Amino acid sequence: MLEAAFRQTTGHPCFRRLNSGLDGVLVSDVGKHIQVTSTRHAGGLIRTALRATGILMERVWELENETFQDTPGFVFAPITEVVYRDEDPTALHPEIQRQLAPIRTDLDRFSNLEISSLVRHGYCVGRKVCREHPDLFGADLPGNSPWDPIDKAPEETPAVPVASRLDEPSGEPSQATAEAKPVRVSTGRRTWRILLDRWAMPLAGQAREPSPTTVKARILQASAVRRICRTFLDRRDWTSYVYVPLIVPILTVLPYLVKEYYDWSTRTNMLIQSLSQGSPAVKVMSRLLKEGPDKPWVGVPPEPAGKLDELDLTGFEILQVSHTMDLRLWKPDGYGKNDSSSCVHIYRTLKVRKEVDNPGKDIFHYRFFVSDPRAAFRFPLQDLQPKLRRVCAGEEPVQGEKDCRWEMSCDFTGVPAGEWRDIIVESHTTGTFLEGGKDSTRLTVEFPVAIAEVNFWILMPRERNYRNWRIVRYKQGDTGSAEELMPATEFVAEDYQILAFKLLAVEPWYKYEISWFYN
Repeated sequence: MLEAAFRQTTGHPCFRRLNSGLDGVLVSDVGKHIQVTSTRHAGGLIRTALRATGILMERVWELENETFQDTPGFVFAPITEVVYRDEDPTALHPEIQRQLAPIRTDLDRFSNLEISSLVRHGYCVGRKVCREHPDLFGADLPGNSPWDPIDKAPEETPAVPVASRLDEPSGEPSQATAEAKPVRVSTGRRTWRILLDRWAMPLAGQAREPSPTTVKARILQASAVRRICRTFLDRRDWTSYVYVPLIVPILTVLPYLVKEYYDWSTRTNMLIQSLSQGSPAVKVMSRLLKEGPDKPWVGVPPEPAGKLDELDLTGFEILQVSHTMDLRLWKPDGYGKNDSSSCVHIYRTLKVRKEVDNPGKDIFHYRFFVSDPRAAFRFPLQDLQPKLRRVCAGEEPVQGEKDCRWEMSCDFTGVPAGEWRDIIVESHTTGTFLEGGKDSTRLTVEFPVAIAEVNFWILMPRERNYRNWRIVRYKQGDTGSAEELMPATEFVAEDYQILAFKLLAVEPWYKYEISWFYN
């Protein structure tokens, strides 16, 4: 009797956890090499994923076998081993044994034939490998028939007439007693129909019914195919019903939720489009968040202007000014002042009305707070096409000069008195008008006339979000009159990367300082 400990394991990773003090380990190896099925067409996401998983597991299985196949004390009992009748008279037919290795492993219910064949084959293979190692298992091993867990005979199906069969080693074939039926034999993508009629029997030989071995082998051959749909709700495969509470809501509720989400997104887009007509910044922000920051572009050439006259807005009323500032390409640490890739994009929309009681005032002028001589401006297609002027301290701007003034002019000659027009201006600059460092940033602006409504939408620099912010205003030339101002409306973003607010009744003799502090 073998006095050493005996252990059976079904997974190679368990080897590493076995006690090194064992005398022998019998390994039940149910692995099988993957097959090349050239008759099946390629393609499909699921089929490709399953094939990739099979190749990976095949390689893992090969590496584990290479690691432990020569290790003393480890005895492998592979399912692919065939036990012939001269070695063990109680073994199954060799063809039945060959059909056991490809049986599916979908963890669904096995038939009685599958259970009986797998258990009997496992006993015979285990007994064969034990006999090959008498030093571990001894020479006196039982030779009786393997244990069969199925009390009744294995399941059998009616014989299907075919042209060829697998006969048992002994026994006479049975004669066909009924008229042969047509059989469809699948050969890949093509199907041939073979007709066996009585008048053709003398030419082909006497037709014979398949033997029980042939029937069992073909049933087991079909067991290699996954049977998801046929056994999903089988009453004897009760574990399938666990998925019913999950699948039924998915199939019924998911389409409803998809439709509701589609309707909601459609209504939201319509609402955004409606809001963008009253607030131009909404349309600009929607595009910037979707497409990302714009790349620098070449602006329109400014007209020569030797001197800018004092700004006179008589005859016009500015109803609304909307600023959208994209700082995602700007470097707030100060190192990017001379870096062409560090820039600020500003999108302005001015709603200007031509007054009725001031005839003859047709040219509207507006100056920007940007003083960078390298700034670029452009005017998208609109009703009134603006013109650009620039005046610097010298005749030509020089590197580092900061006292250039930019002015826009629009001709309202064709606009009836009392009507308003939108003026759209886009620009990008190096951001020299912004003050501060890596911890905070300050923007100072002033307005030439009283404006009913001023909006600011500021996109924070990349990988930065603000902690808090404030607005302080003071009279021009009198910093002692500073007072903190509360905006009429504040739009708060959850990630604090968008600073947006609205000011009402902006007065021209004040300067406004907008400061925000980074986390």
